[in-house]
Amino acid sequence: MRHIGGFSSMNHLFKVMPQHRNRVEVRTLTRPLQSLHFVFLQPFRGGLAGVFWIIVLLQNPSSLQLEVTNLPIYQSGKGYKAISKALGLPRTTVRAIIYKWQKHGTVENLPRSGQPTKITPRAQRQLIQEVTKDPTTTSKELQASLASVKVSVHDSTIRKRLGRNGLHGRVPRRKPLLSKKNIKARLSFA
Repeated sequence: MRHIGGFSSMNHLFKVMPQHRNRVEVRTLTRPLQSLHFVFLQPFRGGLAGVFWIIVLLQNPSSLQLEVTNLPIYQSGKGYKAISKALGLPRTTVRAIIYKWQKHGTVENLPRSGQPTKITPRAQRQLIQEVTKDPTTTSKELQASLASVKVSVHDSTIRKRLGRNGLHGRVPRRKPLLSKKNIKARLSFA
């Protein structure tokens, strides 16, 4: 569960019946969830012996990486092994989720450590504008133009930022040097 404000993941409801551990019913939510704080395993009817609904956010549907908050089952007294069998997840994943909840009080991804980015959104727009205007601009030239706006970054940082926006540096194709004689011959041939 990465970003609260701007993730584009699919929302699904999974129904797990304890009496049929291998049977899981999947439904797509009709409207997106507004908050991640209520994304918990909730008993739907009949307590622990009844039907359970699990709200799961799929980060990447192609790789099917599920992140489930299975705390209510854990709080009901079941162990890691029973939870992992019921949900079809590895035991280590279940343990990691429960440990994270106990330590931090949440299962959302925590903010990463590291230095914040130096390139502001405005500087990034300026970079993209300059490159789309003149595709032959080098990263060193872009570095100099950013220095005029008092943003000091390495040229490799500029290349990485442009790459994230789909602008990759390429070496132009080598074309044959055409002399005047060759130009006339090619035109007469055409």
